[in-house]
Amino acid sequence: MSILQNMQEVLEGIENSAAKSGRKAGEVQLVAVSKTVEPARILQAVEAGATMLGENRVQEWKRNRKYFLKIFPGTSLGDCKKTR
Repeated sequence: MSILQNMQEVLEGIENSAAKSGRKAGEVQLVAVSKTVEPARILQAVEAGATMLGENRVQEWKRNRKYFLKIFPGTSLGDCKKTR
């Protein structure tokens, strides 16, 4: 399954779940989290509609941060937890 297909399926699931609970899909935020994913795939997620990204590991964040900042310039970045 492509990233675009996966995003469409997840967003559809959000819409259905929100409707069942009497909420609007716009009230739910999807955070796409990458884990050992190369920057090209992160960009594919953004092109598929991801507007909020997170990184699972500090080391990966350090490697990918320049790509995150190019995609979302002026973004406020949260605190990183230290590696245990």
